[in-house]
Amino acid sequence: MINQELKNHLERANQQLENSLEPYQRSALILTLAILLLISIYLLTKKEIPEPRELTETEKRRIEMQAEERILKRAEFLKKLRE
Repeated sequence: MINQELKNHLERANQQLENSLEPYQRSALILTLAILLLISIYLLTKKEIPEPRELTETEKRRIEMQAEERILKRAEFLKKLRE
């Protein structure tokens, strides 16, 4: 009984909506909703790219130290291979 009443109510609401909008208005509404959906998906999924910036002195020193450590490790490895 409740299902039938709900179904009738939905059918009446659908008919009223169809009667109040012209076909071009319905298609414009659908296109607008689709475009809004695409824009929201794009905005939610785009990755933020950080702006490039200058490295601080401590960051430069840390990078240089890491490079030196790698060079020393390679040199030690090559010495072991020669022996």
